[in-house]
Amino acid sequence: MPELPEVNVVAKQLRAILLNDNQRINQINLYYQKSLRNAEKIELENLKNLKPIDVFQIAKNLVIETESKYLILHLRMEGNFKFLNKEELTKIDLIHTIVSFKLNNNNWLLFNDHRKFATIDLFDNNKQIKDNTFFKNLGPEPWDIDFENFYQKIKNSKSTIKSLLLSQKYISGLGNIYVDEVLFAAKIHPQEMTKNIAKKDFKKIIDSAILILKASIRDGGSTIKTFKSFGEKGNFQNKLMVHGKKGLPCKICRTTIEKIVVAGRGTYFCPQEQVLKYKNLNV
Repeated sequence: MPELPEVNVVAKQLRAILLNDNQRINQINLYYQKSLRNAEKIELENLKNLKPIDVFQIAKNLVIETESKYLILHLRMEGNFKFLNKEELTKIDLIHTIVSFKLNNNNWLLFNDHRKFATIDLFDNNKQIKDNTFFKNLGPEPWDIDFENFYQKIKNSKSTIKSLLLSQKYISGLGNIYVDEVLFAAKIHPQEMTKNIAKKDFKKIIDSAILILKASIRDGGSTIKTFKSFGEKGNFQNKLMVHGKKGLPCKICRTTIEKIVVAGRGTYFCPQEQVLKYKNLNV
């Protein structure tokens, strides 16, 4: 699933397309109705002549802001965009398309997902987004965290540190790939109970998250299986230290990387660099 860096990369590329002078979303066609979660098909398709004024990401969510509406798209597992220049779209063009946006000069922006898990939400204003239950419960991105406030909220948590980071409640944008990488960089075992982790180690986790996410953004994100942004693969997968490295030697100490299941997710770690200090049965 695309995580914060991958969504950030897509947002940058969409900005280049949608924020050109006089660019308009002249027509919207919805092809998979279940993907539209909080509005009716007719409401979305009745939107005409929308002027985009910004494209940005909130955690793993992509936001297209126009003068009158906000469109929030979640890529889920394999959502992606395609840009075409042609008068009319064919059935072949639309084979995996959830929604299409007709732009100026016969340009089309297609939001595709062959598994049909990607979603679309429609909001009138920024306040509606902030009041939405999902976004209200979403934690800040790593660079926006007030560390003291963060620490007070999580210091007594009985969940494993990996479960807590994946929850998006206290810190957002980290998925399975980057949680593994962040915990390796901070030298924290993924099964460590949150309440047993020292304050200074939480600081390492936040600092590592910032460094790793920014590095991944610079490299175009990570393409583990299928992620592509407008057909381009990311490069950060070549710099991953533990995720997907089961059976390979650790790049730091040469100990064999192991894979376990934590919070229902395949989890990679180095048993030498990430020692479990307090063993627990409920992971």
